[in-house]
Amino acid sequence: MNMPIRLGHYLALCDRCKFKRYDDQLIETWNGLMVCRPSIKQGCFDTRHPQDFIRPPKEDGSIPFARPRPTDVFVDVTFADSSVGVQDTRIPSGNFNWGL
Repeated sequence: MNMPIRLGHYLALCDRCKFKRYDDQLIETWNGLMVCRPSIKQGCFDTRHPQDFIRPPKEDGSIPFARPRPTDVFVDVTFADSSVGVQDTRIPSGNFNWGL
């Protein structure tokens, strides 16, 4: 298809249908594509979906009440000397190959 020459305009391809169009017959979409204007050909130009503009409400990160942090409590522990439960510190003797 031979397109008539139009001075001051250039030819470009539609990013969706790949038809050759003049620059004034193309329009830029919200995502940066150059597509056919809605008046030229239906189907190439899409408006941005309304769901893209919905923003969730900001969350309130505060807590309903707060208490000051309690001070640390340190307890001294004393151990009584006793012979009950004393650990055996001797090294056992014998063969520890376990049958290998």
